[in-house]
Amino acid sequence: MSSWLLRSPLLLRCTVCALIAAVFIADWHLPSDTAVGALYAIPILFSLWVERRRFTLAVAGLSLVLLAVPMSNFAHESTAASVAGRAAVAFSLGVTTMIGLMRLRAERELRTLRKVSLTTLRSLNEAVLTLHESGTVRFVNRAAERLLGRTRDELVGRALAEVFDVVDIDAPRPPIVELLEKGLPDWREALLHVHDGGRVPIEYARSSIESAEGERFGYVLVFRDITARKHAEEAMKRLAYRDELTGLPNRTSLLDRFELELQHARRNKESLGVLYVDLDGFKQVNDRHGHAAGDTLLVEVAARLCSALREGDTVARLGGDEFVVLLPAIAGEAD
Repeated sequence: MSSWLLRSPLLLRCTVCALIAAVFIADWHLPSDTAVGALYAIPILFSLWVERRRFTLAVAGLSLVLLAVPMSNFAHESTAASVAGRAAVAFSLGVTTMIGLMRLRAERELRTLRKVSLTTLRSLNEAVLTLHESGTVRFVNRAAERLLGRTRDELVGRALAEVFDVVDIDAPRPPIVELLEKGLPDWREALLHVHDGGRVPIEYARSSIESAEGERFGYVLVFRDITARKHAEEAMKRLAYRDELTGLPNRTSLLDRFELELQHARRNKESLGVLYVDLDGFKQVNDRHGHAAGDTLLVEVAARLCSALREGDTVARLGGDEFVVLLPAIAGEAD
């Protein structure tokens, strides 16, 4: 059926009415042919394209009424045979109408579900691309447009490799996380090359799209910007291994470095120097000038200690006004 006909409900209604009239005329002139009445199924099926349940029911009801009209014109057939034939046709029309309305309802539900799905995908903060089996882009949501720096028209129809240029990052996953995520999409960390030449850390997963029969006909690619998370992870690492005020290694980092340097010293049969430093009178600085002045003093002391050491030496802050210095590869106490 031509698309212009489907887009015109008024024209469709006129077509249905014309078909009913044509079938009735044929049935009137050929009353002995009960099969002609079965042609009423054609306008009933055409009425489904209008997508109005009441209209289809009206067409079906009119067809059943008109089906009974030529009964009075049966002169040479037995009444029982005529009634049986017409009843069979009426039953067929009823079944056709019922199945057609069920199909109409299913199609409406599918369209509604599609609209809900598309609205949901477009509203997600995560970027989504759907791909044909061949690997070309078929759908892009707004988050993907923003992250990729391109419009929908620039992305749809292009090969994935042309729009999604990434370099995977091997991010080790703790065993407990792998166990919890078992059966879920395999998320990978990567650097995404965006349209303006920059790089954005992302996390992405790719899943197959399958039909109800299990036939694969495409893929969905979900990815998200993890820049904020990476910054938070870096901040957590700094808090875990660095003194927040001075930027020096903290107690935890010092113990790790001390163990490492001690192993090197034993293996190389060298001495490892350890200096413990605290600041005399530091409490009076805090009491007299305030904690801000004390913090400034600690930062300056840390900078001067670092400037006086060799490359490879370590200075760490234990806390308060206490510092420790590791001096690897020294010949003796004189050094």
